[in-house]
Amino acid sequence: MKALDDFSDLGIVVIDMQEFFVDRTNKLIGKQNELFDIFRKRGARIYLIESFGVGDTLEEVSAGVRNEFIVQSYLKNETSCFLKSVLDKSNKKYVELGEKLKKDKMNKLIFTGAYGEACVWDSLLDALYLKYVCFSSEDLNYNLVSLFSPDDYAKIGVNYFKDLNLMVGNLEGRLKKKGGN
Repeated sequence: MKALDDFSDLGIVVIDMQEFFVDRTNKLIGKQNELFDIFRKRGARIYLIESFGVGDTLEEVSAGVRNEFIVQSYLKNETSCFLKSVLDKSNKKYVELGEKLKKDKMNKLIFTGAYGEACVWDSLLDALYLKYVCFSSEDLNYNLVSLFSPDDYAKIGVNYFKDLNLMVGNLEGRLKKKGGN
């Protein structure tokens, strides 16, 4: 049985947090670091997804990821990080992210990133198709244009919340309900 604070089946998917997409003063960076702090030492893994050719993840984001996390970085060429193979930056091999997440025993995914109406949305759709339980919140995504409402997220099956604290409360409540499983 898992401990009540064990989130080893939870992956945090951070998409396109590169200077090309979001400036360093954006409040999203603080929310992401708050998210990392909440799940620090609780077994969650972080997957940094970057668009090819526009630089690395902002230092302000990657600095929030400390050694307690298992962090992996990937490069993508499409809007969805699940659509085609992504380049694993650590070993320079192409992998199917969906297969990698299954191998890592991820069942639940939190999505956060720049361009919530494009890359984050498309990745959410593909993750749902692959049968992952998906979470996000309004303050964990940066949108240039608000194309989707909270109802739109709910209609496709995303557990979508007004803010990070409500989402975390829901995740913790689910874990307690299952007795830590």
